[in-house]
Amino acid sequence: MPETDSAIETVGIAGGGQLAQMMLPAAADLGLKVVVLDPDPNCSASGSADVVVGGFDSVEALHALAARCDVVTFEIEKISIAGLKELEDAGVCVRPSATVLEIIQDKLRQKEFLREHGIPTSHFLACSFPGEPALALPCVWKARRDGYDGRGVAVLRTAADVQGLPPGDAMLEELVDIEIELATLIARAADGELVHYPVAEIVMDADAHVMDTVIVPAAVDQALQATCTELARRVAEALDYVGILALEFFVTRSGQVQVNEISPRPHNSGHYTIEACATSQFEQHLRAVAERGLGSSELRRAALTFNVLGASGANGRPRYVGFDEYADDEGIHVHCYDKPEVRPGRKMAHVTVLGESREAVLSRAAEIKPGIRVEAAND
Repeated sequence: MPETDSAIETVGIAGGGQLAQMMLPAAADLGLKVVVLDPDPNCSASGSADVVVGGFDSVEALHALAARCDVVTFEIEKISIAGLKELEDAGVCVRPSATVLEIIQDKLRQKEFLREHGIPTSHFLACSFPGEPALALPCVWKARRDGYDGRGVAVLRTAADVQGLPPGDAMLEELVDIEIELATLIARAADGELVHYPVAEIVMDADAHVMDTVIVPAAVDQALQATCTELARRVAEALDYVGILALEFFVTRSGQVQVNEISPRPHNSGHYTIEACATSQFEQHLRAVAERGLGSSELRRAALTFNVLGASGANGRPRYVGFDEYADDEGIHVHCYDKPEVRPGRKMAHVTVLGESREAVLSRAAEIKPGIRVEAAND
């Protein structure tokens, strides 16, 4: 067990999905025990962590989790704010705080927070449907809550697109003329110590509105990278954040940098850090919330990570194609999320390709990506 003055020995994670699963090896290396809360007893993290079975909206379940740990964190955003605040009122250490999650959980409140603190972001406004959009078409519709992996997002180009929207409170954003999309991670400890990660380039799946590929280093100049890093610092300090914070950016064709969204947890854009950085985002998050001292974020090799989603029409028990082919290749790392059921577009795994240059990883990924997929098994 590493030397530490921290009294924190057990971390409770609300959520037992792939992000919790990827925190477990780092927790073991740090000498930390982990308990997760998830409604599914067979969640991705269940293979190596104790599971408190309960709903994310259950105050009782959150108390049961807190009773078994020294600090509570989360890997999914749809956690009961009231429950987390009740834990804090009872003296439980929650990191990041319930207030942070309350701001970020509601996409409209998140954008208002950015605007209130002078952080550049796209023009937006609140809306309810059914009704006429109050922002000129084309624009982007987003559900205020529970949107993820492309769900709860739609580009509105015509009146027909508007008619197909679900009822309820939402948000409209201007459709930004994007030159490139970027992402970065920043870790902040309880004492205010900060560690920045490299700026990565992200490529989105335009149809599914989900991240497809992450490439680091990004093909942008140092001044642009410094702008992203400074905005990340300002956001983390304004939130009085503790943990790993992910930020996604738009760079417009006129050169303006805008914060698109922020995520209060390890993030898909940072999976490359497991193999490519001195300290992974998962270890860094645990170091911050468990007071173990932040680690180096040094990028050791160029990297490209791509998601492996459930194939079109795939429903049922998963069949993994091409996953074993690269088991002995030190430059290719396949991470399976051990989900018992595949669905079209569901995140089932990711692959990280390492190399000596950006060009090398782009070339290697293009070779292997077509042969790696998750289908439904034919029983």
